[in-house]
Amino acid sequence: LAASARIPAPAKTALARDPEYLRTLAAVYQAENRNADAERVLAQALSLPFPGNGTSLKTDTRLQYAGILMQARRYSQAVTLYSQILADNPSDISAWMGLVSAQHEMGQDAQALAEVQKMPAATYESALADSGFLAVLGAIYQQAGQYEVAQGLLERAARMQTASGGQPSIGLQLQLAAIYLLRNNTDQAYAIYQRVISNNPDRTDAWKGLIGTLLATNRNAEAQQEIAQIPAPVRKQLEGDVEFEQSEASLYAATGDIPRAVETMNRVQAYYAKLKTQPPANIDVQNAWLLYNTGNDRALYAALMHLGGRSDLSVPQRETVENIWANWSVRRATAAMDNGNVGRAVDILDAASQAFPDNMTVRKAVAGGFARVGRARDALKLYKTIPMQDASTGDFEGAIGAALAANDRAQAESWLRLALDRYVRDPAVLSLAARYEQARGDNQRAADYWRAALAAMPPAAPVDRLAHEL
Repeated sequence: LAASARIPAPAKTALARDPEYLRTLAAVYQAENRNADAERVLAQALSLPFPGNGTSLKTDTRLQYAGILMQARRYSQAVTLYSQILADNPSDISAWMGLVSAQHEMGQDAQALAEVQKMPAATYESALADSGFLAVLGAIYQQAGQYEVAQGLLERAARMQTASGGQPSIGLQLQLAAIYLLRNNTDQAYAIYQRVISNNPDRTDAWKGLIGTLLATNRNAEAQQEIAQIPAPVRKQLEGDVEFEQSEASLYAATGDIPRAVETMNRVQAYYAKLKTQPPANIDVQNAWLLYNTGNDRALYAALMHLGGRSDLSVPQRETVENIWANWSVRRATAAMDNGNVGRAVDILDAASQAFPDNMTVRKAVAGGFARVGRARDALKLYKTIPMQDASTGDFEGAIGAALAANDRAQAESWLRLALDRYVRDPAVLSLAARYEQARGDNQRAADYWRAALAAMPPAAPVDRLAHEL
């Protein structure tokens, strides 16, 4: 910098038109943490005339110019320069790595993979010795959904950086943690995020990944504790991250804090409304669940109708939407029954059964609803179409209750045997056995099952006993 200050004016004027000099000067400013000056010099370099579209520049100069373009996020121009270099020298490793990186940054991962396949074999092998190139390849394969390949590349890059006497870079560690999370290796992901945060508590991406990992493993209480530990400056940055806010809304919903969940989800939706773009499908689905939980039926109807018109829902998302319809149908039918309008309740349940005949959750919900309105035979007919190998105690209670009400003791006994084999000490299942024995007239065995059910019940907490006495 001192030397640059001594350059005579005529020479300084000439150097101001030299991209190689300007990039060098920018690098000096960056080394001195004078980032504003570095960006000013890079902007000056990019404003220079581009003689012959770069074809007349030396290869090294073109590579430097392409690097400036990459720093300034002018990726399409960088692609042009890298392609020119490779047209003259197909074995230039730096140009290949730059080309693939630029296409990845532009979101053209399919084209980037196609370019990788065009690399000469020797050049490709040499490039694999560069951990930075491996990290870019890992990101490309991650975007392509080939997580196993991406993990292998990133782990190889980490081993290379460790072998050179250091630790894997923070960026590489976080990239690897994200892959582990996608592949359900949550323990490995959690360990990396914790390690990075302990050494770098200001990393917003590490905090975001840690909270996401805890949510993915249903460690909601721990996620709340970690959110409270986020430093204030980092928390402020994360509040502008729509993906993090969506995770927060999920957390609040999972822990029963519906008002805060709705408040956070409203901010997420406002973000996409401001951009005038449709929110991702998972956000719309999550919003529908929140509307269901808050009892906002008018808004829920509009949300579900909107989701029904989306063609980008995954199979699990579409099943979730059907489950919301089913639960809402049963809730509305129950409300109608409580108001004495049994006919309205039956109409709702019939409509739900016809709308989603193949959805098991819908079948269970509708069968339970039929049982409540006294249509035991219709309930039993539906329960017989539901596989019971993975049934919960609630499923068995509904099915056996319907069988007893329909006077089908053989079916009730068959399901009861399954339930007793699987939940031998569950008080609800033992109570079902008592009801079955009473239904067939064996009061002694029924009494034995009632005693067993009482013995299996957890002891009352002191506060519960106090509440009872009061």
